[in-house]
Amino acid sequence: QDLTILAYGTMVHVAVTAVEETGTDAEVIDLRTLWPLDTDAVVNSVKKTGRCMIVHEATKTGGYGAELSALVQEL
Repeated sequence: QDLTILAYGTMVHVAVTAVEETGTDAEVIDLRTLWPLDTDAVVNSVKKTGRCMIVHEATKTGGYGAELSALVQEL
């Protein structure tokens, strides 16, 4: 209930491991499909926890994480 973690691909496993090792009460959302994105699941979870962390393997500039961040802020 402390944090929403948005991840896809390999980073889902990394996020789940981090949550288990730290004992954080986080909801990890596996974005299995990036398009169409399940915006309802993302928005509902972030509203519930009040915090969002985006974990992804991508370029420093113009990565999909930036798009997710903008979407979360917008909605």
